[in-house]
Amino acid sequence: MSGKGRWAWFAADSARHGVSAPCAGYRGGMVMWASDNRAGKVREGLTLLLSQGLIDDFEIRPEDDHPYRVTMPVGVIPLTEHQAAHFLLGAVTARFGPLSRAPSA
Repeated sequence: MSGKGRWAWFAADSARHGVSAPCAGYRGGMVMWASDNRAGKVREGLTLLLSQGLIDDFEIRPEDDHPYRVTMPVGVIPLTEHQAAHFLLGAVTARFGPLSRAPSA
């Protein structure tokens, strides 16, 4: 997917999961998160993994003991907020870590 199409898809999918557009609230300088709380950042991180194809889907059920339901080919993985944050860290490191260490041309 190219330029505008990719961001249009991201914006539409982000809206479906209740996340604002990338870098919403931009006031100058680099903005990593649109949210200012951990739950919002976990939601944004899951949206990033979804947009990169690393997970199939996710659902948040605030009333459950394990409110974050991440869907992957192996099935649905129920997670607490703390577990979801660590899951995000591991998934992003596994996916993008090698790219950051690639030899420059």
